[in-house]
Amino acid sequence: NDDGTARIIVDSLPTKSGTSMNWASLDLSKEDVKSKILGTWQNSLIVQIRKKVLESNRLEYIRYHLYIPRLYGVVDDVKVIVKAKKLIIKLYKKKEESNLKAWPQLPSKFVKSSLSTREDCIKQDLFQSD
Repeated sequence: NDDGTARIIVDSLPTKSGTSMNWASLDLSKEDVKSKILGTWQNSLIVQIRKKVLESNRLEYIRYHLYIPRLYGVVDDVKVIVKAKKLIIKLYKKKEESNLKAWPQLPSKFVKSSLSTREDCIKQDLFQSD
């Protein structure tokens, strides 16, 4: 919008079978969601969702990663708001004279992964406290 904020709303996540699962059924807390601004120009975003689950008497993690390699300008701050029915990711644009126009509005869509299983390829040290 015009005051330099953008929102990404996540209300469902894909499953291994290619269907989607409602956010409410995951029962996630704020501790399960981490976000970080990346890049030399502070214009990349990564959000990681990890939750421990007990499956077949084994402790496993469910993992989701949202990676946006290039945003529409420098981001000053990112905040995640975990609600019962959705995740809200708020991006705050760095206010400079050269980037005062609003970010473009992008349509939402569901993208099915071509891989059935994924490795956790995100460096965990990105999410460690400084």
